Amino acid sequence: HFTLTIGKPQGSFTPDTHTYSVRACLEFEPQTVMENGKVLPRLAGADSQEQPYGWYYDAAHSQLHILSQADNTREITMEIH
Repeated sequence: HFTLTIGKPQGSFTPDTHTYSVRACLEFEPQTVMENGKVLPRLAGADSQEQPYGWYYDAAHSQLHILSQADNTREITMEIH
């Protein structure tokens, strides 16, 4: 289990609003991925058109891919279990 926190922008710089795409090397396949306390849906893979956010695990490359639902206007906490 580990947690990733992405802080919202601070100071006078105001970036364009966007979501995040996270790729992490991970030697185990997660059971669940949560964003700000809510379970993200598991996607079929990189080409999935199911929805614009969620996660999938690429076992061949030991990589977890997460597409955030929340944007950069607030802090995001992702929990990987």
